[in-house]
Amino acid sequence: MALGVNKTASTVLQKLKKFKYPLIVVLIGIVILLLPTKREEQAPQQPVSEKTSFDRTGEEERLAAILRQVDGAGNVSVMLTLQDGGCTEYQTDSQTTARDGSSELRTETVFSGGSQAAALICRVKEPSYRGAVVVSGGAGNAQVRLDLIRAVACLTGLTSDKITVLKMKG
Repeated sequence: MALGVNKTASTVLQKLKKFKYPLIVVLIGIVILLLPTKREEQAPQQPVSEKTSFDRTGEEERLAAILRQVDGAGNVSVMLTLQDGGCTEYQTDSQTTARDGSSELRTETVFSGGSQAAALICRVKEPSYRGAVVVSGGAGNAQVRLDLIRAVACLTGLTSDKITVLKMKG
């Protein structure tokens, strides 16, 4: 009887010899999965929506640099006013739990699983503008004024009634 068990065991081992390397890889994978992992403390909860870092002065300078390239515009200064500063909305996970007949809504910010605790961004809302004032050396020319209004409208999303183009003194 012991001879029959040894024979079947040796035939099974011979059949498994073909799959030796894949079995080793699977066993190593199982061992790695079973190893304990160090759990990091979660970062403090971020607000669901927070202001973006929008640089209005930098945006005005970039717009003025573009407008200076308009034929006949000359020296240009730009001032933008903001309706709102925009915001970043982070991905959240909401869960409702019921305790003793009362329900409790629990909202958590979802963080990426990398080495750095960074919140997952759901949506970024760009700032919206209220109006723009453009002061230009060439604003005495109607065509230049029209070109400046069109450029500002295109770049900011403002309508022409919210853009004022004035002639620069001197």
